Amino acid sequence: MKLECEIFTADYSNTPAYRVFVNGELMTERDYVIPPGELGHYNFMCHLDLPTGENKLEVKGVSHHFDIGTMWLDDKQINHKGGVFQI
Repeated sequence: MKLECEIFTADYSNTPAYRVFVNGELMTERDYVIPPGELGHYNFMCHLDLPTGENKLEVKGVSHHFDIGTMWLDDKQINHKGGVFQI
């Protein structure tokens, strides 16, 4: 399945690092680099197998706060509450 989400932070000028977890498993750790012309958000995407039922995507900043925006599963927008969503 293709899982995608928007990641936001208010303070992106110092290229803060963040970690993305899905169901408690670390998916990636990256520096938050905004492409020219963007305003403080980034789209994260990964391909993975997800179990039926409740799943959770978390974004944890190493030194900054991050928020999750819109999420998509296989290119269809999904509802979530704090990164928790149902399949």
